[in-house]
Amino acid sequence: MRLFFAGEIPEEHKKALAVVQERLKDAKADVKWVEPGNLHITLRFLGDVNPKRIPELKKLAEEVGRLYGSFELSIKNLGVFPTKGPPRVVWAGIEEGKKQLSMLAQAIASRVAKLNFKEEEHEFKAHVTFGRIKSLRGTPELLEVVMKNGVDLAPWYLDSIVLMESQTTKTGSIYKKVCVFPLGKRKEPQAIS
Repeated sequence: MRLFFAGEIPEEHKKALAVVQERLKDAKADVKWVEPGNLHITLRFLGDVNPKRIPELKKLAEEVGRLYGSFELSIKNLGVFPTKGPPRVVWAGIEEGKKQLSMLAQAIASRVAKLNFKEEEHEFKAHVTFGRIKSLRGTPELLEVVMKNGVDLAPWYLDSIVLMESQTTKTGSIYKKVCVFPLGKRKEPQAIS
């Protein structure tokens, strides 16, 4: 099973992001676009995992969920990775909640490392992958469209993390929830007396 930990995006936000994606598609670049229903925030990619290891991943996620309260996230801005050299990924950035999301991803990564999973090749960057650039065809036009378009969605609360399975098919990836793990209670601001 190909597994990863993710943060979910509300359906109404996925619809708004799909509209932005359609504008980017006008560039006619050689991009494999993520289906709007599959948009998510990857917290930690695990790769191929023996199903017998799922109980230890559940325990890990439950522990992280108890330690971290839910928090607000917002999606703002568009860009490409990497910033130097040919771009390979088109993304939408996380604005509000970026620090908390990074801390959550780090908590998962450190526990995953203790379970002897392969380390990530790249440092965690809070983003939503819109598409993967397959060749340079149409890339200048795509970059121009990215610079001219933006995204600025209303904040929402991330109140759970999800262990997802990625199944690759001829028509693209299919994501299935394996388990959902709630984050702890929100930390409401305290009145100062």
